[in-house]
Amino acid sequence: MYLRQNNDPLEYLLYDFDLTIGDTLPLTFNNFSADITVTGIDSFSTPYGYRKIFTLAGSTWSQFLIEGVGHSSGFLEPVNIGFDCGFNLFCYALNDTSYYPSSGLNCDVFSSINEIENPLPYLIYPNPFISSTLIEIKNRRAPTLVSVTNNLGEIIKLAYTDDEGRLTLYNDGMAAGVYFVSVLQGDKIENRQNSYY
Repeated sequence: MYLRQNNDPLEYLLYDFDLTIGDTLPLTFNNFSADITVTGIDSFSTPYGYRKIFTLAGSTWSQFLIEGVGHSSGFLEPVNIGFDCGFNLFCYALNDTSYYPSSGLNCDVFSSINEIENPLPYLIYPNPFISSTLIEIKNRRAPTLVSVTNNLGEIIKLAYTDDEGRLTLYNDGMAAGVYFVSVLQGDKIENRQNSYY
């Protein structure tokens, strides 16, 4: 697989999928390390034939190289261990069926979000935020617990609102990203809303 960039007539090797166990990945446009080796080969079936999955070891942050697709940390991102980046190939699909990391329903990529018709029982503003954001519960029923999780589902913040149903969420070293806010009243999760920092 080769890459040709805009305004550049040259093609650069991106991936070589003609590999066997023990082979070292060649130096390519996105691989700068000469010590990444293939330690295993598996395959998965698609309507267009089998594709190989190469298990990698060495100076790589990617676990797999996927024939005709790329590697498990992205497509054009470096195969080597990165410093301040974090990419992942979450899903590979053809037409309406996904094949990586497992077969089943299609992995949808959201390109838009429909307008919410019913207003949520709480507000988060400003959203996105830098230093702090205010979470305001409408028609509050005590006690009201607010949970903030990251995209891995890990709880980042857990706090109760004040008597007026308000909670100020401070950055406190949160990494930039997407966070999910859940409002828990009693033993019921009322709603979930994205909050961006």
